[in-house]
Amino acid sequence: AVCVGHVGDVGRVGHEGIALGLGFVIMSYMGVTLNLIAMFGMVLVIGIIVDDAIVVCENCYRYLEEGFSAYDAVILGTKEVIAPVTATITTTVAAFAPLLFVTGIFGKFLYTIPLVVIITLLASLFEAFIILPSHVYDMHKHADIKKALEATHRREGWFDRLRKERYEPLLKWSLDNHKKVMLGINALFVVMMVLTGIFGDFKLFPGAIETLQIKITANQRFTKEATMDYARVVESAVASLSKEELENFTTRIGIQQKDPNDPFTRRGSNYGQILVFLTPEQSRDRSAEEIIVGLRKQTEWLLVPEARARN
Repeated sequence: AVCVGHVGDVGRVGHEGIALGLGFVIMSYMGVTLNLIAMFGMVLVIGIIVDDAIVVCENCYRYLEEGFSAYDAVILGTKEVIAPVTATITTTVAAFAPLLFVTGIFGKFLYTIPLVVIITLLASLFEAFIILPSHVYDMHKHADIKKALEATHRREGWFDRLRKERYEPLLKWSLDNHKKVMLGINALFVVMMVLTGIFGDFKLFPGAIETLQIKITANQRFTKEATMDYARVVESAVASLSKEELENFTTRIGIQQKDPNDPFTRRGSNYGQILVFLTPEQSRDRSAEEIIVGLRKQTEWLLVPEARARN
């Protein structure tokens, strides 16, 4: 006879395998290949399908502990959790369903993730209410429940001893002294905030600007050599940045573009750009915005009167 205490673990393992297997079968019929995007969708949903099995198995196990027969325990335990488990699955399906209708190239890449999630969730729901209860019943229909429970309690390991001897007394004391516990937590939070302010430059959302693009637009009659002369002046201003701020920089003459797919790319002998790579923000004193302001002040004399008036 299988030990009753492990019904949740056995059911969970079998539930995962069957739910994922059903998902693979349905995916193959729908033309979804097993690629990285499909695997990512399964990783997203694996925790939810595990919860379904745990809820169903543990509720059946509760009735077994109360002395019900295996048949009655499975029927009552499954029937009791149909509504909450179904609600959990359907709300998650409703959350992912709109992603199926995203258009464009991004929608084509994204389409597989919600499809795999929905297929796996529905397969999990079918397995949890149709196949899993039958497995639980087969495991315990010939078992002596009382003896199995007694054997389970006799085989308590270190985790059960830790729970009874340490965790439960600590939990009881915390509930009886909830004001002291809350006061201690708040005091610890204040201490951590003070230590963070003293020993570290903490930023909750640090800026991500570590690359600057300096665009150079000279007179249309300028040659590449003349535009390069302007670029060298700007390069000298960039090179004057300290080592704590400047990582590296590159200069290109004859083109202005953010990336190879930039629709606003400009080409010509009077165009140029300098890409400035800054050090990580946490390792420098000035922000990227402050560095930009400083570079503008150093190079503003290069601007023609009209451009100086606009800037």
